[in-house]
Amino acid sequence: MFKQTNMPRASAPTLSQVKIDTFLGADLTNSPANADENRSPDCENMIRDVPGKVRKRMGWQVKRTLDGRINGYHALMGHDPLVHAGTKLYKGDSVVYSDANDARSRSWEFGEKLYIADGKALLCYDGTAVTRVDADAYIPTLTIARAPNIGGEEYENANLISPKYREQFLGTENDKVYQMSLVPLDSTPVEVELLQADGSWKPMAENSGFTVNRTAGTVTFTTAPGVSPVAGQDNVKITASH
Repeated sequence: MFKQTNMPRASAPTLSQVKIDTFLGADLTNSPANADENRSPDCENMIRDVPGKVRKRMGWQVKRTLDGRINGYHALMGHDPLVHAGTKLYKGDSVVYSDANDARSRSWEFGEKLYIADGKALLCYDGTAVTRVDADAYIPTLTIARAPNIGGEEYENANLISPKYREQFLGTENDKVYQMSLVPLDSTPVEVELLQADGSWKPMAENSGFTVNRTAGTVTFTTAPGVSPVAGQDNVKITASH
């Protein structure tokens, strides 16, 4: 004869539910255990659908095939974006710049223009063309009242966007060699201007009245510029690139 006994029954598992009304994106700073409930430690293959909501990325498709590695995608509001592939910047199928660095590039919008840093130069995109910023950068005058080979009064700081700088000298009667502060000089042509008695500046071309030693950073005149025709005012202005 068997006697029936009442065996204890296991309780049903409790279901817990967390409802997140506002999703704030990924938390890549804290460990997964310490991530806030409004953030996820892993948002792989997820994109924002509407503010606070996410959905899965549904896949991809080839839009265009370009030469070289894709180094960047740069968008300017109201204009066609640029794609940096290899050493070229493409606007649609057209190449708008071909001397970029073959490395990852970054950009930011400022003053209704897009500035792109590629590790080689700072570029500017105005929606139509791409130019180097240093092409039109301000040329600072580093020193004024400088003797042909030493001294002078500091006037402006160097502009790190551009290699160009300018110095003004008080010429002497006999000195032909004028020493620049930042050396060596690069291959950019050196520009010289001499003050005239009427206060105007007369330009001189390299190798036409003066020569340049780029390693030493010196400008040597065929004929000494002489003293200033205007008392107390610099009479030699030299623009070079370092």
